[in-house]
Order: sequence, then structure tokens, then C-alpha cells
Amino acid sequence: MTDNRIWWIDDRPEREQNADDIEDESESITVEFNVSDNATTRIGDGNIPDVDLVLIDWVLDDDHDVISRGISMEGILREHLPETPIYGFSGEKTEELEEAQNERRFEAVFDLREIISGEGIRRLESDIRDYDRLESIRGEGFESLRGTMDPPAEAEEQLKSIIPREFSEGLKQKSGTAGGSKIEFSHWVRKRFLHTPGPLWDNQWLATKLGVSTDTLDNLIPRLHESDRNIEYDGIFAHRVDDRWWSGEIIGAVVELADGSVGDIQQEAPQLVPEEHREIATCRYCEEEYPDTVAAIKEGDNAEHPVHFRCSNVHHSREGPFEDYRVAKKLTDTNGD
Repeated sequence: MTDNRIWWIDDRPEREQNADDIEDESESITVEFNVSDNATTRIGDGNIPDVDLVLIDWVLDDDHDVISRGISMEGILREHLPETPIYGFSGEKTEELEEAQNERRFEAVFDLREIISGEGIRRLESDIRDYDRLESIRGEGFESLRGTMDPPAEAEEQLKSIIPREFSEGLKQKSGTAGGSKIEFSHWVRKRFLHTPGPLWDNQWLATKLGVSTDTLDNLIPRLHESDRNIEYDGIFAHRVDDRWWSGEIIGAVVELADGSVGDIQQEAPQLVPEEHREIATCRYCEEEYPDTVAAIKEGDNAEHPVHFRCSNVHHSREGPFEDYRVAKKLTDTNGD
């Protein structure tokens, strides 16, 4: 099997054992380990290894006095490895580490334990596989690029309308041109597409739209699979999120299972579950049944609470087929107190 090569840059020599452990656990990964000073020397000498992924210790300082060195190293490496994913990590997950991700300095940031666990290693393998998949369709046009997301036919037009315009002709042949960066496209998939409800729903959105509780959803999903539709997202980077469901295919599955006679999806979908396992979704605030959407409790939080439209406000609308970001009204507003 062809090796996937990782370059691990760290300020703690003892972590080379972690790199060795990854090699022992994985059948496809080899890890080249350098302490930060040696890595800096290699970069200065132009002796940068040909690798598939780079791991950089966020702090790169034993005393935690210079927390910016990891960012500086990333910036230098990006000039030399523009199409190589660079991940930041730290033994202690800090607020600064999260802020770096928000600024898109790294493709991803992790706690060290997330990288060296068995599951973490398997995900690194899958990450490299998906970056390679994107590289393999470079210059082949939009259909090949969209195909990396494995959409059902019904979702193809939706994707065409929301994939960033610079990729409207696919991943360009030259990586340095607009629309030629697989890193930029991967970032959009991982941070925008997979986490923004619209073409895809997570379990909370799916349950709410189908009018059931998340516990009931566990009993409903096997029935939805009986439709033989491609209802679950299994495209690139699916391994980095919990289950995601193609919203249009889910609705189609309910219609099929109801023999085409569907008026209200929220009324029909719960009937596919035996009554003893059926619990109707309720609004987080007014506690009435059949909430319409999912909202945050306060601005800036993740939207994860089922609510009615009347029990929430639109904070901002998203373009295309993405769902609005809504914030729940205060309980006193809903009750009229």
C-alpha cells in the first residue's frame, strides 16, 4: 500500500513516540518528526519533505510564552506547500487555538488526544484520502468536482447554486489560479456545507422537520432506508461530522413510504414509527407540538433547539437553499408575561 506521509513539527522531542504510535496503528501512514528548530532549518535550506499533511504544535514553546510561533510556522509553510493541508494541535485546547481556526490559519485544529487516538488516526487517513480525491479530479470540470460530494440526482442543482462561484468550472488545472485550490474548496465543504442546514440536515434538524423527537428518529431512520434512496451524505469529509441527511431525499422517502399520499410531512412521518416508540417533537419554549425549525437560545450559539417560527426570530438569512439562522425568543415574550 502506498504510504501517506505526515510531517509532524513539535517542540517536545518526547512526542516522537506519539508519531511512532501512529505508524504502528496505521497501515498507510508514515510520520516524519522534527522538533521546531530542525524544521525551521529544513525550511530555510529548502529541504521540505514531500508530504500529504502537516501537523504543527500550536504553541511551539515549552514555557507557553510565545503562542504565535505555530501560526508563524504555518504562514511560512503555506508559501512552500500551498496545496498541502496543515493542521494545528495542542496538548491543551486553548481559546487562542480556536481563534486561529476562525481566522482560517489552519485547515483544522485539534486537541492532541484527538489526533493520536485510534479513531483520530483513522480520520487522518480518511482526510488524506479525500484531499487526494480532490486532486485526482483537478481540471475535469464541475461535474467531477460535484461528484466528490456524491449527491443524489435531486440535489445536483442545489449544489450547483451554492458551491462557490470560483469553482463553477470545477477544480482548475493550476492550483495557483482562482478556483484551483483544493484547500479552499475543502474548507468550504468542511466548515460551511457540512455545518449549514439546507441541502443537508443533522439529526436535530431532521427530527424537527419530520415532527419527532431525536429519540424517535432512531426508530424512524431504518424505515427511511427502506425507500432505497440515497438519503445519507457519504461524500468527502463525511467522517468529520455526525450523520448528515439529504433533505430532499428524506422528504421523498417519506412520500414513497406513505404511498404518495402526503399532506403534511410532520403529520405523516411520525406514523411510520410504531406508536409505542413515537414521541412528537415539541417547541423548546411554548412546549406545543410540531415546531417548524431549529434555533439558538442566544445569538452566536449553535442552532439546536426545536422551535416554532412564532417562537423565534430570524437573525440573518442565508443565501440560496440554506436555512435561516434563527434565535429563540425569550420565554417571557412567548408566554406574554
